[in-house]
Amino acid sequence: MRLDRLTGRWWATALSTAVGLLALTQQSSAFYLPGIAPHDYKYGDKVDLLVNSLTPSLNADNKLESVLSYNYYDERFHFCRPEGGPKAAHESLGSILFGDRIYGSAFKLTMLKDSTCQMLCKQTIPGKDAPFINDKIMKGYNYNWLIDGLPAATPKVDERTEKQFYSVGFGLGSEAAGQEVPHFHNHYDITVQYHTADKEHYRVV
Repeated sequence: MRLDRLTGRWWATALSTAVGLLALTQQSSAFYLPGIAPHDYKYGDKVDLLVNSLTPSLNADNKLESVLSYNYYDERFHFCRPEGGPKAAHESLGSILFGDRIYGSAFKLTMLKDSTCQMLCKQTIPGKDAPFINDKIMKGYNYNWLIDGLPAATPKVDERTEKQFYSVGFGLGSEAAGQEVPHFHNHYDITVQYHTADKEHYRVV
């Protein structure tokens, strides 16, 4: 088990069909809304990773090309589904009004236990759905995941200050000059940061 004593991190890696590679980490600072208590985990407890709607962001040309969001389990994406099918998470009225559509996922994370190279499922994407996915990648659509109510985020570096910061969400895929088609991100490297509440309890931060 790999642990970073200074930041309190543990790693869990999950793979579906291996196309593209993306590093993902959660934010190192946390906040809790009034009335929402943090969840205490013990060693070996299951940590749920929830998935929210895919939303547009600025594309490679720094433009917003869409305002529509898509359900994570839209059949055209062909994402892996949990056993028994995805189940909707409890949402507040405000969350629903903001367009959140949060569901459980097939990811299996366990507090303080590393795992590597886990296959979620195998999917074949038919040719009729490839243009839909490629279009959403080129329009800058983002995955939006949640762990214990906190959003997954991607570490980035500010071009002006050269300082690292965390950007909420991460790209559905990527495109580069010379590529005929964009890369679809479905190989994930997940880092979860935690806080030690006491000798037996831990909180995701």
